[in-house]
Order: sequence, then C-alpha cells, then structure tokens
Amino acid sequence: MVWYWLVWMIFGILRIVLGSSILGGSGTRDPPLFTPVGLSDQSDHVGLGQVPWAFVAFGDFNRDRFVDALVVDPSKMNRVLVAIWDHDLYRFVLREGTDAGIGLSTGVTSLAVADFDNDGDVDVLLTTENSQGARIWYSNRDGTFVPGPVLEDVASGFLIMDGNGDLAPDVFAIRSSGERGFYRNTPPARNQSLTWLPWRAGNDLCQVSIPVSTGFVDLNGDCLPDLIVPTSCGLEVWYNPGEEKDFWDLRSTDSEYYRLVDVFLDGTNRDGVIAFVDINGDGTNDLVIPNSGSENVRVYLNLQTQRKYAMLCEPDPEWKLESVIAVSNVRFSEQQLGSSWKIPVSLRFGDFNFDGLPDFLALNGDTGKIELFENKGDWGVIPRMPLYFTRFESDAALRAVDDAIAASFFDLDESGRQDIVVVHDRGTRLIWNNYNKHADALFFKGTGLNALSYFESKPHPFAPVPGNTFKLSFDSPEGRVQHTCSQCPQSLHLPLQACNCFFGLRRISNYIEEMTMGGASSSRAWSNLMPNAMAVIWPDTSDGTKSWWMEYFAQRRGGQMRGVVVFLSASMIFLAFGIWYLSWRERQEDRKELYEKADMFGFVTM
Repeated sequence: MVWYWLVWMIFGILRIVLGSSILGGSGTRDPPLFTPVGLSDQSDHVGLGQVPWAFVAFGDFNRDRFVDALVVDPSKMNRVLVAIWDHDLYRFVLREGTDAGIGLSTGVTSLAVADFDNDGDVDVLLTTENSQGARIWYSNRDGTFVPGPVLEDVASGFLIMDGNGDLAPDVFAIRSSGERGFYRNTPPARNQSLTWLPWRAGNDLCQVSIPVSTGFVDLNGDCLPDLIVPTSCGLEVWYNPGEEKDFWDLRSTDSEYYRLVDVFLDGTNRDGVIAFVDINGDGTNDLVIPNSGSENVRVYLNLQTQRKYAMLCEPDPEWKLESVIAVSNVRFSEQQLGSSWKIPVSLRFGDFNFDGLPDFLALNGDTGKIELFENKGDWGVIPRMPLYFTRFESDAALRAVDDAIAASFFDLDESGRQDIVVVHDRGTRLIWNNYNKHADALFFKGTGLNALSYFESKPHPFAPVPGNTFKLSFDSPEGRVQHTCSQCPQSLHLPLQACNCFFGLRRISNYIEEMTMGGASSSRAWSNLMPNAMAVIWPDTSDGTKSWWMEYFAQRRGGQMRGVVVFLSASMIFLAFGIWYLSWRERQEDRKELYEKADMFGFVTM
C-alpha cells in the first residue's frame, strides 16, 4: 500500500509541475505527446478533425480564462455557435441545442466580440446579409445569447473602441453616406439603445478610404490607444485625450490631439488591411500594409526616441513614419467564407519562434495555401533587396491544408504557445507548433480587462477592452530591448485575434525589467517580473482609490523542474527503501533476540 501511494504522489507531482497551461495543471487528458519538432497537424487531438466548424472569433465565453471560439458552418452561415475550450478534456466542445448560439435569417458578414453590458461576459456584435445595421447579442455565459439593440447603418465599417475612457466599449462607425460618428455605450442596462453621436471633426472633405483599416492603437508612445482613420487626405491620427476630453469632442483644429500623416491607402490600388504591430521590436507600433496589385508588403516604421527606465509611457510628439518594402513577390487575393462573408487581403501576426520579432501568415492566392513568413530582424540596415522576411520552408503541415481561407496564431490551452489555426471551406485545422519545446524564458502574455472590479463576483469578470496597451523592457545580450502591443486593435472582417498581448522573450537575459499597461485615461507600471508568465489586469477596484488589481500566473517551468522532480522522486524512493531496509533489519534482530531468549529459557529449564 505504501508503494501504491508513493507512485501516485510522484505521478501527481509530475502532472502538476509539467502541466502545459499557465492557469492549471494537466486535466484528465494531456496535450499531444511525442510530437515531432516543427509544425504538425493535431486537429483530431483537440476535437477539430471531422467537424465543419470554421473559427470566426475568439473570446472567453464562460469565464474560465481559457479562450474559446465562435464558429460557423461554411455551408450554412446563418448560425453562430460557441466552441468551448475544455482544459480538462483538452479539446473543443461545441455547445449545441435548439437555443444554443445565435440563429440568423441570413448569412453573417462580419463579427466582433466585446462586453457591451459591462457584466464581465463578452458579447457579440455582428452584421448580416441584406442589412445595413449591426445587432448586439448579449451572452448568457452558457453558450446562449439574447438579442440586443441594433446599430443602424454601420455595415460600411465599424470599430469597437473606448471613446470616453470608461473602459466600456463604444463603436466608431462610418455610415453608407460617408458620415462618421460614435455609438456611445452607457452600460450596464441590457437592451438600452446606444446613442448615435455624429462626429463634427471639421474634416468632412476627407473621405475614409478603407473602413476596415480603422484601428484603436497607441502610435505616439504614451501607452494610451489612439484612433487611426485612413482617409483620402492621409492617415488621420486622433490622440487619446485622457481625462481632458472624449473622442467625439475632438476637432481637427486642435493640433494637440490631431495629426495628419502622409500615408495613403487606396482600395482601388488593391491595398489590403493595415496591421498594427511592433514589427522591428523597438517598443513602438508600426503599420504593415499588403498589396495584391504590386504583390508586396510595405512597412511604415514608427521611429521614436528610446525611452529610459520608468519613462516607457512618455509620449514622443516628434514621432515619424519611414516606409520600406518588407517582402516582394507575394501573391495575395481576397477570400470568402461561405456564401456571405467576404474577407479582404490581410496579414495576421504572431511570433512562432519566440524571438520577439513578429512573423506573419498569409494566404497564397495562386495555391490557396497558407504561407509562414519569418521576420529576419535586420531592421537597422536598409538592404538592397527586401530581406526583412523570408518564407519559412519547413511548413509542410501548413501547406497540406487545401482551400484555406485564413490563418491565425493561437495560444491553445493558455500555455504560452504559438500554434496556428487554419480556416478552410470545410472547417478548421490546428497546426501544433513544437519548435521551442526545450527552450526557456520564452514569452510573456498580458490581458487588460474592463472597468469591473476583480472583487465584483466569482468567477471573476473576464472581458478584455480593445486598445489596452502593454509595454515591456528587458536586457538582452545585444542590449536593452523594448516591445509594445495594443490588444485587439481592429474589429471587422475576420481579424481572428484573441484579445491579449503576446511577447516572445527568447532573447531575454534574466527578468522583465519593467512592464506597463495603459487603458482608459491612465497607465500603471510594474518592475522585476518573471518571464514565462501571464498578467491579467483589472484597472478598477470600485473602492474609489483608482487602484488596479493584477493576477500574475507563472508557467510551470518543466525544463528546470523536471530534473528537480526526478531528483526528489529518486530521493523519496531511496528514503522509502532505506526505511524499509532498516525496519527489516530491526525485525530480524528482534526475532534473533527472541530466539536467543527462548533457547536460554529452555536451557535453564533443563
């Protein structure tokens, strides 16, 4: 019996220490074992093998802090269901039933996720065929939804953002007439209509050129998200006014909050969707634009002064953009999901090799297959040929998926991974990333939530707010490094983005020197943090002190702990054997002494 409990105790320690997720040890079913180094298709293992589920959005729909997915059947498109990630079973489980999901009379054409009623559960805003409006669907946390108000005439383009610094999602919209404005959200009441506020910014002659490229992202380096609008006059940058004003009160005559940059996007010139990402790892968000006409990717590097310790959120009013061609000879094409959802040319970024430099996934318009482009990191030197990105050749698992529509990086099971989901016309494939299985100090994740207090209820509210911005600084062998990220900065046309920030830290020397997060109208900073961790931040405690609450989850460090566990297990086995042997020796001596006494007693009796 002792040996039985000893084995089970060692097995339990191994499962807890070596569990893959940051949020908990292994469940009843483990991740794929003995996967080859590189990329491999593990769709069957996670429940995606033979089901027609096309992923269209990510979010935590049951407050367990594991990211779930909204899915549609590409052959129907008139029903949106929730596929819950079951950590214990290590697979996606579809919430089915007559009342499950969102039933529609026509096909869905776009979809975004946010907590509109401020109850801590993420809701859905979607548009459908033959409708110019968008309807809010409130989540019940059990895979069912309740229809909410309709936002009129927003099908041309909308962006979920925080317009007045209350950490509740508002909606910036471009109407079919070209009029711009905001749907102001005043939660928490459900079914309360959002108020339409026309935006009289004084720039009516500048027409929005590509509505899907609007963004809510920090461009001037103050850690607060700015409103980015591409127009016929150039790129409009509306700085976050903080506590001074609301976005709908800003005017183009106020140079403190408005800047027009000479960056022009033109849909007729076949420009795709802008991606906002820190492409060169210098601590500023850059602009990346694919073009299917010229078959290249141009990057506008956001050049700013390097910030010192404790000054990561100091704005740089002199920031400027420098254009380079990052990669050429890439065949892009627009795609369509099902019969209704049109997807413009777009790139989706992640860091598959954890070097801190974002790589991207793109669909080859000729072959219909997903290609992975690796960031080479030579951004300090302008090369004669575009060598910033190269096609990653060891991606046979990606190329094996036919008729692909889109792909995105995805952290399965909140384990600090950069796996890849590939959406195709028959469902979704999960491509397992095993390139850094034995590496250490690989990543950091951050999630900034809405204005609900951590102490509001249990399970704790878990609704990220678009635009919340993280910055990191740390030492590397090459010197001090800074990275930044604004979470889920865009809304329209299948962004396939989990609303958090992921940083690869393969180059880190020791620990994270400083981490900041900015949201609403202020920011906070933390120092001396462990890597291989996830920070979840509630920027409000509802106690009037304006204090923030953070939970910090450190990953079970299997690389180091495996040796410790083996040593402890061996020590326990040796100790158990030693105790057994000493006990056996003592019993033998007691028995010998007893025999001697018996012999002595027999001799005396004789």
